[in-house]
Amino acid sequence: MSQPGSKIYAFGDFRLNGAERALYRQNQLIALTPKAFDTLLALIRHAGHVVSKEDLMQQVWPNTFVEEGNLNVHIFALRKVLAEADGNQIFIETIPRRGYRFRAEVQELCEKPADPHIHRRAIHVAGDGQDRTSSDSQERVFVPPREFVSAAWPGRRLNARILALSALLVIAAVLAINYWPRPVQQVNGASNGRFLIGVLPFANLSGDAAQDYLADGLTEELITELGRLNPRQLGVIARTSMMPYRGTSKPVREIAKELGLRYVLEGGVVRVGSRLRVTVKLIQASDQSQLWASEYDRDFGDIIEVQSEVARAVARETFVHFTPETQRRQELAKTVSPQAYDAYLKGRVYWWMRTEAGYQQARAHFEEALRIDPNFARAYSGLADTSLVYGLRAGDPRVYARKAVELDDTLAEAHASLAMAALTMDVDWVTAEAHFHRSLEIDPYYVTARHWYGFMLAYWGREAEAIEQLERARETDPFNIVILTDLGRAFFFALQYDRAKEPLLKAVSLDPKFPWSHYWLGRIFEEQGQFQQAFSQYLLADDRPLSVMNKDVATACLYAKMGQPQKTREILRRLESGPTILPSNRALIYVALGQKERACQILSEPTPKPPITSAHTVYAIADPGFASLRTDPCFQAAIAKVAPPTR
Repeated sequence: MSQPGSKIYAFGDFRLNGAERALYRQNQLIALTPKAFDTLLALIRHAGHVVSKEDLMQQVWPNTFVEEGNLNVHIFALRKVLAEADGNQIFIETIPRRGYRFRAEVQELCEKPADPHIHRRAIHVAGDGQDRTSSDSQERVFVPPREFVSAAWPGRRLNARILALSALLVIAAVLAINYWPRPVQQVNGASNGRFLIGVLPFANLSGDAAQDYLADGLTEELITELGRLNPRQLGVIARTSMMPYRGTSKPVREIAKELGLRYVLEGGVVRVGSRLRVTVKLIQASDQSQLWASEYDRDFGDIIEVQSEVARAVARETFVHFTPETQRRQELAKTVSPQAYDAYLKGRVYWWMRTEAGYQQARAHFEEALRIDPNFARAYSGLADTSLVYGLRAGDPRVYARKAVELDDTLAEAHASLAMAALTMDVDWVTAEAHFHRSLEIDPYYVTARHWYGFMLAYWGREAEAIEQLERARETDPFNIVILTDLGRAFFFALQYDRAKEPLLKAVSLDPKFPWSHYWLGRIFEEQGQFQQAFSQYLLADDRPLSVMNKDVATACLYAKMGQPQKTREILRRLESGPTILPSNRALIYVALGQKERACQILSEPTPKPPITSAHTVYAIADPGFASLRTDPCFQAAIAKVAPPTR
């Protein structure tokens, strides 16, 4: 009686010969790696039935421990080969949380002996990451026996070398189509040779608004977790650009088109006492099909493990390979106290509100997290970020950031915090750039680091590099009005006024009340001599408490250029008699009045107490408003202590 592995199976246009370990479609050989062949054979032998991943791995790798990702690679390769050869028909079906099922009808055929005159020759085949040689081992890919030779070659034996070369070319073409780096533009969810995924804001399934922080926090944490999987393969759209889709009725396909996504992850969360329930599903954007879904009913203390499991499932279903660093970070994250982590999630959600009240609450929750777990590096990084954007009122950001890096040198956000602290507190350009590089080396999709680095480069006078970094930040976070505004500012510093308008107008369309977009649009119109348009933009910029370059400074300069210096001086007197004004802002007004020596004197004066530091003099280095002063020796002397190193 024949052994199962020696039978011939027929399905669709395919024939699988177990004895010859070969797969044919209409008499043409389909090249497979040995393990891919074993995987297909195991599925075909159980056609119509679910085969668990554990059983498949035991059949393909008996008595051997291997990562589940190896099986995923072969399933992916088989799907590609079978679908491309047979009109995208689905042969292998994923059964969520169970395994796979071969869904095509399979027939067993009578065996035919192979022609002994056909020379069997092994070839090199890509697919399992191992190099195959032409040894006499059993694991080979063979040319077909005579009964399968195409009628297009009457009276001849098919040259094995030609067939092997053809198979290699087919494989190379498939690999090139799927893995060759793509252009920067996003096409079908691909960007820079990677594909993109978006995490829709998780729903709060409890009905209790007090749990909104948990849904928002879980959304942000999954974005972070997925971003760390393998940045060479997978890009993740940042939180700011996903939050506008909260509660949306838009179809997934439409959202994916707007953001350039290939996959979308969505779900919900509810907490009842110490229990946590998370539902999640992964959707393929092109046809809105559900690739995977799961429900986790766990203790709240397992929330970090749930995030890791979701990330691993996404990696498995999208064929993303884990990096060793990702695995190490997931193990490290499990050591965090659940109570400290809960406080940290609340802190980050408040931080993202970008309001004074939000920063106060963020600081309180980060400090609570550290009282529970004094070695929680991410809470220190959160305090550093809060202090950086909250006028240093949360403490010295350098202290927090250094502690975070000391506790975890592989934390991208900690290095970004330390970089920005080094720039704003010490005006240490070299140290700041080194930590930005380290942050982006750890996580190329940490958009805050990319954004802040571009901001620094703009004031360094490296406008082309600044634009490149900010454009990359925009790809990851296309609806972030701050990134769009800073990109417009970088173009403005580069004197590319028309190009600067596009991202600024986009920012205005997303948030008409955001003052900085109007400010920089007004500055552009002012430099172009369109004073009325500039004045209109300055009127639209409001006076938010945290906005230091407000419309008063801008309109004061504009009045001077319009030949109304008396109005400029009226505004200047009011500003100088009020709360502390930035030295660079005062100097800018005096430059507009033509009083260059007074402007230099202001820039040379000792800096007031925090939150104003010597770093604010940096604003004068690249701003076109100081162009008439740059060659003046007094200006050079005034900025000497804060000027970036020459390159």
